[in-house]
Amino acid sequence: MKSPPSFVEIQFRPKSGVKNFQIQFPHKTLTAFRKLDPDIKADIVESLLPFYKVQRREIDEVRFAPLFGFFEARKEYAPPDDLSSGNLLEKWGKYEETTHNREVKTKVLRLLRYARFQQLSGEVAPILRLAVSQAIDDNDHRFFKQLGRLLEKQPVIFDPLKEPTPAEQLLIEHWICQKEKAVHLCCFTDAAIDDFLRAVGEQPTFDSVRKTRQRLGLQRLPEKFPFIRRVKREGDTVILG
Repeated sequence: MKSPPSFVEIQFRPKSGVKNFQIQFPHKTLTAFRKLDPDIKADIVESLLPFYKVQRREIDEVRFAPLFGFFEARKEYAPPDDLSSGNLLEKWGKYEETTHNREVKTKVLRLLRYARFQQLSGEVAPILRLAVSQAIDDNDHRFFKQLGRLLEKQPVIFDPLKEPTPAEQLLIEHWICQKEKAVHLCCFTDAAIDDFLRAVGEQPTFDSVRKTRQRLGLQRLPEKFPFIRRVKREGDTVILG
């Protein structure tokens, strides 16, 4: 009777890499992974969800930051709309105070980075006029130089998201994969993950891998699982054991 192969060949390409690696994944470990209780696998998958929830929230915050910044500036610096009520002097007095607040120049320059506010005669106009007036009163040449450079640049829709570190990216993408025949990093010890990332061209430290896994809250496999503990690279082949 033919004995089963010692290794399963898996193609692996890190996101930041430019070439594929041939991974020799121990047949024993992959078989143990396939036989795992479905509830254990479900717990591992669920441990990834908080990362994606945080990422979704950060995307929403970045998308709406320009608008929130505008509403905040308009509330603080725009002249009062309602001049018919009896407290007109009080409203106008508060507005007069804001016209001497030099923060308006900084806030206008932040707003004008975004494409939404590049139409200078549009919704940003009242606050822009106040900032320009304040800059004139202050003889602030720097403000006008910054304004000119800003208007020459390509505006952005919103600020770029903070990119995950290479260790975060690889841990999240490969902690547990949809395909069974894949590099499941949940099958590795922390030290082996560190060695594997180095083997495929990343440069984390053992401490950063362990702390990143803990911070992300990634679920570990049971202690009795036959974890991958050794990593050896030979050319474009990475041998696991």
